[in-house]
Amino acid sequence: MKDSRGQGFKDSSEMLKNYRDLIVWQRSYKLCLDLNRMTKNYHKKEDFKIRVLLSG
Repeated sequence: MKDSRGQGFKDSSEMLKNYRDLIVWQRSYKLCLDLNRMTKNYHKKEDFKIRVLLSG
């Protein structure tokens, strides 16, 4: 079986079973947790400013 880039998998056990297996998902999730932890004690006004900046 081939993935979207044309690279083949050796067998079905190598296929992605869950999106959480993706390294990009794991790193993004950790980033979200870290940002939440760092900003949870901010005042509402500062929190709103950060949300505006992150929403782009």
